[in-house]
Amino acid sequence: MLSRFFHRWEQRLASATRDRVVRPFEWGNGWVDLAGPEGPALHEPEGPALHNWIDGIMGDTSAFFATPPTTDYDFDAARGELRFPSALTTPHLENNAVLARWFPASASLQPRNAGFATLRR
Repeated sequence: MLSRFFHRWEQRLASATRDRVVRPFEWGNGWVDLAGPEGPALHEPEGPALHNWIDGIMGDTSAFFATPPTTDYDFDAARGELRFPSALTTPHLENNAVLARWFPASASLQPRNAGFATLRR
């Protein structure tokens, strides 16, 4: 059901204008470590290396999305912010940190007599 909805929506967007420009895949392999931890990233814009990398990811998506535990975090309760390093690194340092917002539940929604652990660094 949702796939049909999104397909029709995309078709409406694509047909709304005649001046659409199709751009090449150029965000580049600099964002993808195609050679893995053993070697440098490959810098071909497309081709077998990228397809092999995608096939490897799709072959074990659980491993790709699994992240190791970390104790390297900072929790600011006053601001409701949790920061920690990203498990995926990029060439841009500002993208290598995760910022999460914490929204505490109102007192009426919290379970009675529940003990809550406090995050501490």
